[in-house]
Amino acid sequence: RFYELSSNYHKLMGHHAEYYRDALRYLGCVDVKEKSVADRAARAFNLSLAAILGKDVYNFGELLGHVVLESLNGTDRQWIVDLLFAFNSGNIARFEELKASWAAQPDLAQFEIPMRQKISLLCLMEMTFKRSAINRQL
Repeated sequence: RFYELSSNYHKLMGHHAEYYRDALRYLGCVDVKEKSVADRAARAFNLSLAAILGKDVYNFGELLGHVVLESLNGTDRQWIVDLLFAFNSGNIARFEELKASWAAQPDLAQFEIPMRQKISLLCLMEMTFKRSAINRQL
C-alpha cells in the first residue's frame, strides 16, 4: 500500500523517476492479474511515460520484462511499448519512425529535446558495448 500511495503522489507531482521506481515496487508486491484490464493498461502506459521521461532512468529491462506491458499489446497505445524497445536498444531510427505517435502525446512532445538526448546517450552506450572489450574506442 505504501508504494501505491507514494507512486500516486509522485505521479501527481510530476516526479517521473520517483514515480517509475515506486510504481515498479508496487507492482512487485501485488498480483497484477487481479487488477482490471483498464487499470493494468493505465499503469503500463503511465510507467512507460515515466521511464522515458524520468531523469536518470536508463534501464528499461525490468519494465520491458513485466507482464503489465502485455495489457497494451494490440491497443492504440502499443506504440509506447515499441518506443520503450527503441530506447532500450538506442534505436534512433525507430524513435523517428514513431514520432507521429509520441508527438501526439503532450507530455512527450513537451520533452522532445531531453528525449533525444536520452536516446542518443543510449545509442552511444549500445554502440560501445556491442564492440569487443579490446576495441571500444569510438
